[in-house]
Amino acid sequence: MRGAPLSVLVPVIGKQQALMITAGFLGLGHFYGVPNGVPGALLSGFLGWFLGKSLLETKGFFWAWLIHFLPDAIIFTFYAMLA
Repeated sequence: MRGAPLSVLVPVIGKQQALMITAGFLGLGHFYGVPNGVPGALLSGFLGWFLGKSLLETKGFFWAWLIHFLPDAIIFTFYAMLA
């Protein structure tokens, strides 16, 4: 979960820098995900920024969890349909 690094970084370097760092690491971590390569890393990085922003603004993880669940559900549904 990205909440732990985000909560540690925000007091030290501020919200925007913490969001960018954690989003960047999420994007890099999903380089070989679906979709893969640079487009996948950029999409995941943007989603990571959005999820981190929702964590900070709502001070909770429900919306971040829901927003993360929806694309995963779609991706894994397509995987199941192709199997």
